[in-house]
Amino acid sequence: MRVKAAAIISGILAIYHQDIAIVADEALRSEIMSHIPAIPFLLAYLLYLSSRLNHSRLRNLEVHDANTTPKTDTHSRTGNSYMEATHDRLTV
Repeated sequence: MRVKAAAIISGILAIYHQDIAIVADEALRSEIMSHIPAIPFLLAYLLYLSSRLNHSRLRNLEVHDANTTPKTDTHSRTGNSYMEATHDRLTV
């Protein structure tokens, strides 16, 4: 995953390096555009927080699924107790 992201970033930098250099030069010279260099770092931080949140949610879901046993109903209408247990977990 990291190799793929590095390849994408490298490709973008190779294609747009002149434009990025122009914008960076303008950002260093202009007070109005001085916030531009901070944008990639803020975006990276937000993506990092988002990935941590998603990993946390996934971990909690796995723990919840491991602690939940499917309900078995002898008078099941569908005959599929797994589907009914999944439906019961989603409707709680």
